[in-house]
Amino acid sequence: MRVGGRVRAAATVGLLLMALSGCSQEPAVPNIPQSLCWGAFRGEQVVPLLPTGDEAQLSTSGPDFDLVSVHSSRACRVFVDQKEGFLAWAEVRSTGKGTAWDHWSGTDPTTPIDVGDEGFLFRDGADAVMLCERPGLPRSSTLSAAMKYVSMAIVVEHAPNDEIVRTTAPALLRQYVQFVKQKLQCSTA
Repeated sequence: MRVGGRVRAAATVGLLLMALSGCSQEPAVPNIPQSLCWGAFRGEQVVPLLPTGDEAQLSTSGPDFDLVSVHSSRACRVFVDQKEGFLAWAEVRSTGKGTAWDHWSGTDPTTPIDVGDEGFLFRDGADAVMLCERPGLPRSSTLSAAMKYVSMAIVVEHAPNDEIVRTTAPALLRQYVQFVKQKLQCSTA
């Protein structure tokens, strides 16, 4: 009986310690897919930018990344507990470097970064524009021939801190620019 009592006591202490350690765990970022945004990013690259929460959802504006046949823009969003945490966005447009294409930063101060033809880092992310000529490749009849620039942005909401955005967003944007060049088969930029 004495041994059985010690076993029960040890089991009770073990359960109590497990319960207490479970309460002291830091909130975690929910699991997200290994591949995000049409394959442009790996989940592990985006996780550091996301807020903590219980549930993550991925939303894309279409199954394929296509800016030239039917749609002129695409968006990929990661929501954590129904709040947008990450956005990768791209749009074809008729203006490029040196024009007012960088609408994501609003009135926030920006820092020029070396990405695309022109890029900027702002408080909540980074954006860039590049020329994407596609001679001989099909395009929608509703898409003007002047629409040969692509504007792209990585926008982060509710990040754990501003520094993670400043250090991570430019690299993700550079990767996104390369992804867009490949998907759209850009001959220049």
